[in-house]
Amino acid sequence: MGEIDLRTKKDYSSQVNYRTLNHEGGMKVRVLEILKDDVQNNEAGKWLYVLLTSPMWVESGKWIEKYQKFLIFLPDDIPIFDFEE
Repeated sequence: MGEIDLRTKKDYSSQVNYRTLNHEGGMKVRVLEILKDDVQNNEAGKWLYVLLTSPMWVESGKWIEKYQKFLIFLPDDIPIFDFEE
């Protein structure tokens, strides 16, 4: 849950390609790699390289298909729920 910036390049300084919507379903991903701890916009968190496991709408109105890889910054205070399919 929450709004997360999605980068298609595995580069911390790359442009944000999409931003998730803050909706009940959250973002369903498989973590491929935990990259590093960092602080972004005064929030502590982790950089993760993830695989999207369910399609979703993003802020721009675009539909993102599953099985795409993204670099994300996940703040420490965002709740994470572990679900198995």
